[in-house]
Amino acid sequence: MPAPTVSVGDAVLVADSDFVIEAAARLGTAPDWPFLAAGSSLLDGRARTFVEAIFNQTPYAGPSAAERDELAQYLALSSAAHVLDGWRYIAQSSMAFLSGSRTQALHLAYYAELRAGLAILAQSGIGILKGVASAYMLVMETIMLFTAIRFYWDLPDKNAVSDTLFIKDGPLTLRSQYSKLVPPIRAFFEYSKSEKRPVHVIGQEKTGVFAEHLASIVRFAAPHARGEEPAFAVLSHEYVRKEVYRAPNLVSPYGMRTNWAKNCT
Repeated sequence: MPAPTVSVGDAVLVADSDFVIEAAARLGTAPDWPFLAAGSSLLDGRARTFVEAIFNQTPYAGPSAAERDELAQYLALSSAAHVLDGWRYIAQSSMAFLSGSRTQALHLAYYAELRAGLAILAQSGIGILKGVASAYMLVMETIMLFTAIRFYWDLPDKNAVSDTLFIKDGPLTLRSQYSKLVPPIRAFFEYSKSEKRPVHVIGQEKTGVFAEHLASIVRFAAPHARGEEPAFAVLSHEYVRKEVYRAPNLVSPYGMRTNWAKNCT
């Protein structure tokens, strides 16, 4: 029997902060300074594997008393870490605002808000290891990007938006239920072209299959010497299928429902 599936609302109702508070009170009191015992399942990046092992056990029996205590320790530590990160982002946002960079201040304030939310959830007994947090960040980063685009679009100088290159950290994609935003984003770009005010956006992918593919071919691509003109290529569906994913066939073109821009190398 697999782990039971519950709604987010039900999870919030049964979450108990007492376990987290008690675990936080014990942190640092053991002889294994500073926080956790040397044999803890949470050390050396094993926290996610530890949690997944509990929920993927067959038949599902739930966490033992010892595992529940370690989960509470993880939430206690993550709550403190999120709070520290949140204050760091607030400080950076304040500095950006005082320096006159309103857009950067808003962007950093969003990260502070996200960290605050994660800290509150962790202290309440709710841990978000993947999925929801990353999806939320991806959507908010996209919204923040288009906040800047809208600002430039409304400037008196009608060429300002087309004279600016907007750069996003990560792929220009929205997956699962958030892919509903892709069609209106594509429609906006088509509208901007029809208005003779094209919007230029790029996303930088530092990891993943496309970054790995570029690393494997970079020695063959121009420029080969300092001073040569840079080169780029828009990747077709056929190229992505054959060279990047090495797949015999894909049912639909790559990114047809999820990507709001083309991949380039």
